[in-house]
Amino acid sequence: MGRSGGPNVTSRIGSGYPYRYVGVTSVVSRLSSTDPDFSEIGAFIWEARQRSKAFSTCAFRFTPRNSNRAAHLLAAGDGMG
Repeated sequence: MGRSGGPNVTSRIGSGYPYRYVGVTSVVSRLSSTDPDFSEIGAFIWEARQRSKAFSTCAFRFTPRNSNRAAHLLAAGDGMG
């Protein structure tokens, strides 16, 4: 169950659920926080935080769907001239 008492939003992405970004932004917020996470995905949050320590700099950011293509092109090296 999500915080609102409804089903976990992150498992409903793409199914027409009207609040599909709530779950994703919630995960990004949890990753960015230093507070312990006791949610049902807390173990994954903990592991991601531990793995992020291997980098000198690591930031978790949410990118809306309409920005995915630009992000993909930049990551693939196709967007740099």
